[in-house]
Amino acid sequence: TENRVPRVAPDISVDLFVRTFHAKLQELVHLLQSVALFWPSTWGVIVVLDGDSATDQAVCELLPKWVRCLLQEKPVFYEELRSTYGSIDVHGKGLDRHRGLVWKEWSESWADRHSSADFVAIVDSDVVFTTFGVSQLLFQPAELSDASGNCSHDGEEGDGNRRCGVGQGARPEPRPVIWAHADNVQFPAAVSALQLSWQAEFMDSFPLVVKRAYFQELREWIIGLYGSGDADALGGEPFDWAFAAYLRAVQKHAMETRGSHECPSFHSMMGSFIWAKHRDEYTWSIRHGHLTGVPLQHTCPRLRVAHHVAYWGRENR
Repeated sequence: TENRVPRVAPDISVDLFVRTFHAKLQELVHLLQSVALFWPSTWGVIVVLDGDSATDQAVCELLPKWVRCLLQEKPVFYEELRSTYGSIDVHGKGLDRHRGLVWKEWSESWADRHSSADFVAIVDSDVVFTTFGVSQLLFQPAELSDASGNCSHDGEEGDGNRRCGVGQGARPEPRPVIWAHADNVQFPAAVSALQLSWQAEFMDSFPLVVKRAYFQELREWIIGLYGSGDADALGGEPFDWAFAAYLRAVQKHAMETRGSHECPSFHSMMGSFIWAKHRDEYTWSIRHGHLTGVPLQHTCPRLRVAHHVAYWGRENR
């Protein structure tokens, strides 16, 4: 053991990103109270509210000074959602709720534009943090390669530096932890429309910690699938109209397979994308993973740092 290199993790920065609106102020207050207690003081907090609402602007002015509050305008395709979402919400709040949820998921796809941190942690407003030690629990500690080039943590035999993610003797970054469950399919159309295989439900990981560069990668993936040359003529970013086309694909698939509408979940989108494209750069805790063939090493239980209050007492979410 005396020849082993000490575990020294590189400095990392994380911004917490919350997309909500004024009607969720009570939830937001509880979340921010828990953030004040448990979120590392050196990490940032970003709250994004509706840019077309004077009430949301007033909420921004009420928030603590350590919160960076931003107002965001509607996406250019927002009015198209009148026809995309024709069903009535099961909670009786109708079409406007669906449109607002789509706005939220689209906003989260652009979260990296508001941050310069290494990672952006996406969280809903109806979540509260529940423990100290957030930085330690959200990341698997970085480990150095040993003299033979093998990982000294949980890498499997033969993985070598691929599991470490760096060359021999270099200092790797900590790996974020992503939680999920594989026994309850919630957003299958959102994943299928990305032409990815559904492995687990990632609308279970709060916060969802994403390397900042991966937001652009996901946008480029969607543009590659659904982009067209009309963006310049229509206004807005190419991703915006590609996202609108992606929404239509999600609805088509959902109606054909389930007979109902489905609002895409950013957690499901990004979680499935990272699982497919950057699996070895993350640490996974997928409950019931045996049901979908998740490798055993990705199913280990891990302590959580937050709870989705709206689903208190339920195993999933």
